[in-house]
Amino acid sequence: MQYLSVRSVSCYKSWHCRRLNVIVIAVILTSVVIGLVIWPIVTRVSAVANSNSDNAARSRPLIDPDTPDSVKHKISADGAEYVLAFSDEFNTPNRSFHPGSDPYWTAVDLYYWGTEDLEYYKPTHVTTVALPSGNKGEGKNGALEIKITKDRVGDQAYTSGMLQSWNQFCFQGGIVELSVSLPGSGTAAGFWPAAWLLGNLGRAGYGATTDGTWPYSYSSCDAGVLPNQSDPLLSSLPGQRLNSCPLQRSSNSALDDADSSEGHGYHPSPGKGRGAPEIDIFEGSFDTDRRSPTIAQSLQAAPFNFNRLANASGFRIPSNIAETNGTMSTTFNRFMGSKLQQTISALTTLNNDPHILASFYNKANRSDHGTDSTAFQTFAMEYSPKTAGNDSHVRWSINSTMTMHIDSSALGPDRDSHVGQRLVPEEPMSIILNLAISRTFGAVETELIDAELPAAMYVDYIRVYQHPDRIKTSCDPPDYPTKEYIERHAKAYADPSRHTWNQTGYAWPEYTMSNIY
Repeated sequence: MQYLSVRSVSCYKSWHCRRLNVIVIAVILTSVVIGLVIWPIVTRVSAVANSNSDNAARSRPLIDPDTPDSVKHKISADGAEYVLAFSDEFNTPNRSFHPGSDPYWTAVDLYYWGTEDLEYYKPTHVTTVALPSGNKGEGKNGALEIKITKDRVGDQAYTSGMLQSWNQFCFQGGIVELSVSLPGSGTAAGFWPAAWLLGNLGRAGYGATTDGTWPYSYSSCDAGVLPNQSDPLLSSLPGQRLNSCPLQRSSNSALDDADSSEGHGYHPSPGKGRGAPEIDIFEGSFDTDRRSPTIAQSLQAAPFNFNRLANASGFRIPSNIAETNGTMSTTFNRFMGSKLQQTISALTTLNNDPHILASFYNKANRSDHGTDSTAFQTFAMEYSPKTAGNDSHVRWSINSTMTMHIDSSALGPDRDSHVGQRLVPEEPMSIILNLAISRTFGAVETELIDAELPAAMYVDYIRVYQHPDRIKTSCDPPDYPTKEYIERHAKAYADPSRHTWNQTGYAWPEYTMSNIY
């Protein structure tokens, strides 16, 4: 490879050559900046937005060929027959989920600073494995493995994995079901396994994208869209960045692009509130007082009710949740959120009987802390947005036993906090599977969990069912588009080091709010 030396030009002392030298240097520096900074960001986001938003162009169909025919239909809680819209059985061993390796999933490479995690996420810690015969999973004995190890990366003492379907597979409404084997023995606090949904306008771990979008599911123009909801004691959110209030400019064209903070910002759906809502299918934790493992299943919402108290008439826990076999009991979660989110949550406590723990946790019946692959249980969540034409609701279950039901009245208007109806999420939702350790979520008994490392969460399958008249599996649907918005704001969606929208240099849309009260 030859290198150009500007000084090697024989006439470099002349004014013309010096001007040429400056131009050449400028061109070289510009090329370096484009090659090292701008081009990787653009290509990383464009590749995902262009190749992964079109389900028709997949190398593998939405429904995994390994999915048994016997499970391709499911009856909803309302008695309607749903059909399988997406599945992954994870049967092929040694799959790679590095960026660009899989049509539906990506394992991220980042530190999840938002919850002050003690681990660093690496793609190397997410793969698929063959399970021994005799496991309680279905299919051909394969499973997704998300592993956590005591390997330091920077300031983080652990390394683990997070798998996302962001901008690759999304859906609007339906039933999502997973068969999961939880990490560890279920006898110590620290592991935080989770499966959850996030609106595609937010990318988990990329803080700038969720700044002003998470966890909003709101389309009213009132105090709820303002920073702190005008009450710093209630909320510390920056306000709904993509709200339904009238834009100050009549146009929302390329001239208003947010490529400069001096612009007016771009809104993907003027007049409609947009956001990145969150529904947690399950989150595993541990009650150190009762020495029992717990499962939280939640809806995160914004803006908030006064004191973050949802309308009690709109959510319930079925009376039969205390199962006759004593496996588990469910109550309303006392955690109702923080200044960052309002939470409606059910908390299921598992019986700490060794036989019961051994059916949920893959190291519960191993004195040598090895892995037992028989511990699979089913977690599911069913939700129906208002756009489905029915009463909107969210329902959660564990092993086909419903644990909590929420309908739209739980998120109804609240005069005390001057907010209107919050919505059961209507955005295209991506799926996230991860295994974390964080003291912001619960206690961490370091010595006890370290003794169980390496540990892993296994997922035998994940399946999404939808009503046959409402199959919606796009990340860029016409009613809630995301593709153009993501491409216009590539820096936010490709760089996890940018924690706020202002750090990207993009503008917030400007709204007319003179009649907000």
